[in-house]
Amino acid sequence: MSADDWVECPICRKKREKILDELFKKLTRKEYELLLKIVEKNNLNADGINYVIENGYLKEDNELINIPKYELKLPTLRIDYEYGIDEEQCNFSIRFECVVCGFSEYLEHTKYFGDKEKIDGEKGD
Repeated sequence: MSADDWVECPICRKKREKILDELFKKLTRKEYELLLKIVEKNNLNADGINYVIENGYLKEDNELINIPKYELKLPTLRIDYEYGIDEEQCNFSIRFECVVCGFSEYLEHTKYFGDKEKIDGEKGD
């Protein structure tokens, strides 16, 4: 399998939304607006938002903050997939794996073409 795509993890998205909702109630309007600019500019996940808060970046009027750490940014859900086809079947497998929260899921499906019984058992007319 190869890493074909990266997206936002739905589990991490819930955590991110919850943190933003809580901070909306705690921060001043100016701080919250600055936080949203920093979050958008740096594409931050929930851990990235906590990093900004814990390091006091909202005390400074600086939206030019650069968050270099990869694990603090979106997207965090790696999607790997593989597929194949031949005369008798096609198959597809996909793996989802989040590098932050650990969510992992693997799905696989094989579809056989035509009359499988006829191919296997050669039941003729």
